[in-house]
Order: sequence, then C-alpha cells, then structure tokens
Amino acid sequence: MTIHHNFFDQTKQRNPSVDNVKYAHLYNNALVGQTSYGHYARGKTEMRMENCYFEKVRNPIQADATAKLNASGNVYKSTTGSTAKNAGTVFDPKTFYDYKLDAAADVYGIVSEGAGRQASICAA
Repeated sequence: MTIHHNFFDQTKQRNPSVDNVKYAHLYNNALVGQTSYGHYARGKTEMRMENCYFEKVRNPIQADATAKLNASGNVYKSTTGSTAKNAGTVFDPKTFYDYKLDAAADVYGIVSEGAGRQASICAA
C-alpha cells in the first residue's frame, strides 16, 4: 500500500492506521491538528515512512510491538506525546517502483495548495 501527498487536517485518528498490510509506504503526507495519533503501524505491517510533516499532532507516529517501522526525514512542529522508534528491517519501496521525495519542510505547502474544494479539477 502506498499513501503519499495527502493532507490530514484536524482529525482525531486513523490518518492512516495500517493493520496487517505486508508493505506500507507513506511519504510526503501532511498531518495537522490530530488529537489522538498520526500514522500508526499495526499488526505485522512493515511500514516505511519518509519526509512527512507533522504539526500540532499528539503522538505523531505509533507502532505496535509486532509491527516493523522505518521513519526518516520527517518534520515535527509543536508535536506532543510519543514518536515511535524505528524497529526491525522493512522493505525498500524502490524494489517495486520509482518515486521522488519532496523535502518534508515543503510538504505542507505542496499538499495544502491542492486540498479541499477547487474551482476546477481540469487544467486550462
């Protein structure tokens, strides 16, 4: 499962929460104002998380004891609570597909610009 360039704004939890998915790749997501937790690796999930932006998030990264996690390049601004530590060896997404990471500091601006209601979804 690949989840990238999403804006999760003022939600409680499940942003996303990934349970028993073999491979989960989360990158370049912006989470702002979560009151329970941000990203969560559960069960036997192998989660690679790269260059995400967390602002005013309680417990930005959670992981079950049975999940494997590798989180790198993230930005944490005014966050509280726990940020799970890397645990175990996880897959390398580049064995499946090519991708380009945006700098975590730029992610909020990139994803919030295209989020929400738009005048048009078609290019002129």
